[in-house]
Amino acid sequence: MNWMKQVKVAIFDMDGTLYQDDAFLGRYITYLLDGIVDEEKMGAVVSEAYDILDGSHILQLGHFFDREQHFFYEHDQFIPTTCYSWEGKKHENPIVENASLLFIGDPWVSPIYTPKNTALHAKEERKLLKKFVMK
Repeated sequence: MNWMKQVKVAIFDMDGTLYQDDAFLGRYITYLLDGIVDEEKMGAVVSEAYDILDGSHILQLGHFFDREQHFFYEHDQFIPTTCYSWEGKKHENPIVENASLLFIGDPWVSPIYTPKNTALHAKEERKLLKKFVMK
């Protein structure tokens, strides 16, 4: 127990666990989208989320996603700057209202975006958001 005296700082994430594993993401997305997205599209959504997580997708953790316009933004000091389409094409798209922006800050939020390949309608998106918030 002498090592305890040498501990200066303990860091915990929001739910009190420490881990370095992203295997949860596929199960989490499958759970959230169960009954909302068909099985054919589920694999594409999960794959795309892992691409975002590992940095190989044009959308990156730390970007803003506009859920209404389906654009995403880089930012400077959390002020949206450069705008891109889902395909990675740069756009001059001024932000009309920040209310539709979602900050993609960590993998837990990534299933909430509405990518083109899921084609969620407003009713389905509300079901997803309710499931996300309630669980």
